[in-house]
Amino acid sequence: MIEHTGISLREEHKQAILENAPMCSSMELLVDNYLESFSPSMDMFSSLACKYEMSFHCLEMNLGGCDDLALPYLKNLKKYCDEIDPYLISDHLSFCRMSGHEHFDLVPIKYTERELIRIAERIDQVQNLLKRPIGLENISRYVAYNEQDMSEIQFLKNLQRMTSCEVLLDVNNLLVSAFNLDEDLDLVLEDLNGLRVKQIHMAGHTSYHDCKIDHHGSMVSLEVLTLFGKVLDVVGRVPSIIEWDQNIPTLEELLNAAQALESYLISAEPRKLENEEAIKIQSKPPLMSEETATNNPEYSLFKSAIVNSKERAKIYPYLKPELRLKHEKGIEIYFRNYIMTAVDNLSTLFERTYLQLGKENFQYFVREYVLSQYESFTELKSLEHGFPSFLEQREELQSTPWIAFLASVELLWNNCDLSSSEGYCFELGFDLMSLWKNPETEISEIDGLHRQFYLGPDENREQVMIVEK
Repeated sequence: MIEHTGISLREEHKQAILENAPMCSSMELLVDNYLESFSPSMDMFSSLACKYEMSFHCLEMNLGGCDDLALPYLKNLKKYCDEIDPYLISDHLSFCRMSGHEHFDLVPIKYTERELIRIAERIDQVQNLLKRPIGLENISRYVAYNEQDMSEIQFLKNLQRMTSCEVLLDVNNLLVSAFNLDEDLDLVLEDLNGLRVKQIHMAGHTSYHDCKIDHHGSMVSLEVLTLFGKVLDVVGRVPSIIEWDQNIPTLEELLNAAQALESYLISAEPRKLENEEAIKIQSKPPLMSEETATNNPEYSLFKSAIVNSKERAKIYPYLKPELRLKHEKGIEIYFRNYIMTAVDNLSTLFERTYLQLGKENFQYFVREYVLSQYESFTELKSLEHGFPSFLEQREELQSTPWIAFLASVELLWNNCDLSSSEGYCFELGFDLMSLWKNPETEISEIDGLHRQFYLGPDENREQVMIVEK
C-alpha cells in the first residue's frame, strides 16, 4: 500500500482504476474537466471517494486576476465539493484571465503589499462561497516583476495569516522558478519555515535552451527528489501527489513513480502545523476592480506581449532584465506555452484532422490561426469554432478541401446534441466513412464518387454514430 502518495486522476487511467482499485492513498481530480457533465461523472467520483482520499485541483478560479470572480463557475464547483467533500480544493497563486480574455497559462502576480490585500479579499470571497478553505499552489515562473515587496513564499505565508487558506506546495515549481530567476534555493527553504502545507505536488520538467520549463511529462528528476527531501525536513510529512499531464504513462508506471516518493515520506517527521508570525504589512485600502487594472498595467499588457511580438517592448520596463532567464526569453516561453495549449486542445477536438495533417503541419496551422485571431479568443473553448473556416481559406490546403470539411464535421460532432436531433446529412466527394472509422486512413485524392452520410443518433438514442445512407 502506498500510504502517503497519491496520483492525479487522468481520463486514460479511469477504467483501469475502476476495475483494479490501485493500492494508493489518495487521488487528485482536475475537476474543471468535469464541471459541465455533473451528473454522468458524479457516480464514478462518488465511488472513488469511498475508497480514496480525494482532492480537487482547479485552473479557472483566477485568484490573482483583476476581472470579477466567475460566480457561475464557483457555484458549479461547489456542487462537486458538497457531493464529494474533498480534503483539499486548490488553485494557483496566479492569474489566467484579463479583461475577459484567457491567457491559456498561469501568469505570475506581483508580490507587493497592495496585491496581498487585494488577493486576500478575493480568496475570502471564494472561501465564503465554497464554505471551505482553499489551497494555493506556487507556480513555475519565467519572468519576475521589478515591483516586489516580498518573496513568493512570504506572500503565501501572509495570505495564510489573513485568510486561513491552505498551501499546496509544488516542489518542481520551486526548483524551476529558482533556476530561471536566480533565486537561492537555500533562502527558499528558509522561507518555508512557518508555512502550513496541506499537500505537495511532484512532477517532471524539461530543459529548454538555458532554462527549465515545467511540463508534467516525465519522471521526477533527481534534483527535484533531492529538493523534496529537504522540503520535508522543513514542513514535515505531507500527503503528496504525483502529476503527469503529457506523455501519459501506463497506470502501473504512474504508481511506480508514486512508490518512489514513499521512502522520502516514510522517513520524514509528521507534518508541522505551527505557523510563525507573518511579515507585518501596512494596511492599505483594497483596490476597486477598475483601479486594479490602472495600478497593474503589466497585467493588462501580458496577453498582447505574449502573442504579438510588436507589443512586447511595452512590458519589458516592468520586468527584471538581469536574470539567468532574460525577460525576452521568458515572454517567449509564455508564447510557446500559449501555442502548445492551443495545439493540445485542438488536437483533441479535431483528432482526425490532426492525423490527416500530421503533427508538424497541424502545429503550424494552429500557430497561424491563433496569431491571426487571438483578440477574438476569450476562452479556450472558443478556439475551436473558427478553426475549420480558417483551414478552408488557407492557400496551402486548396488542393485538399476534404481537410477543412473533415474539421467542420468534427466541430459539429463536438458541439451538437445529436442524441436529441434528427441528424445531419452530407453529400461528399470522398470516403468519409472509412476515415471516420479509422482516423489514420490516408486520403490521397478525391475519387469522384458522391456519397451521402448521415451523422445522427443510433437506435437507442444514447450514442452517436455515422452510417451510410
